Amino acid sequence: MDDSGLHDPNRFLRHSNTSEQQYPLCFLGRFHKNTLQAFYEDTEAWFDSD
Repeated sequence: MDDSGLHDPNRFLRHSNTSEQQYPLCFLGRFHKNTLQAFYEDTEAWFDSD
């Protein structure tokens, strides 16, 4: 837990704008919905393909 970054979110927001830094949960939510979820779905489809 100590190394998770929860105590230092700035290292995960280096390439974000002021709004994203001000509201990091919104930034993380958009990242999960738009980027990570698409990657997960593509990976799942790749494993399911014959």
